[in-house]
Amino acid sequence: MTQLYWLRTDLRVSDNTALSAAMAAGPTVALYLITPGQWRSHDDAPCKVDFWLRNLSAVKRELERLNVPLLVRTLDRWDEAPALLAALCRRHALRAIHVNEEYGVNEQRRDQAVAAALQPSDVPLRRHLDQLFAPGFDPQGRFLRHWLPELAGLDDRAIHDPVARAGLFKTPYLPPIVDLAQSRERVLSAFKNLSRTADTLNVPGA
Repeated sequence: MTQLYWLRTDLRVSDNTALSAAMAAGPTVALYLITPGQWRSHDDAPCKVDFWLRNLSAVKRELERLNVPLLVRTLDRWDEAPALLAALCRRHALRAIHVNEEYGVNEQRRDQAVAAALQPSDVPLRRHLDQLFAPGFDPQGRFLRHWLPELAGLDDRAIHDPVARAGLFKTPYLPPIVDLAQSRERVLSAFKNLSRTADTLNVPGA
């Protein structure tokens, strides 16, 4: 049962949740979409695109060592992706598409459109948590329980705020190293001082 792993900004092989899940489920094919029109609309700098494409060459070699072939397709924009992925499902008899979750508005809309296009083929779009995220993206704390087993016994609310519920641990839970509120005030104060210094020096455009 062939799986598809769809690379986006997660251009790496090691410590990759979606790739690991795809390979565990069956023979896997990888896909990367080159979308110049979308990159322009996001104002992605040429150096950024060059970095992605050079990384892609390195990832291709690593995937080959895992016996995972890489398909590269060119579309102008993401709104063309649903039709392409549906066609790939038919051509390669894919049973599931695996992706690492991306949280931007356009990225979420893209993935929702792809999932809808796959429904007639009964091919699920499996979205995996793989990056930094807010509690709203993992309300049951599955990701945290998997990677932080010492938190596995906490309830859904406590797992996102273990410091405030330190009494739940057999051993004391370490307090935060940095006070974010104090750090924010220090940074804002520093910016104000820089602004006053620039005014004193008559720096153009400050």
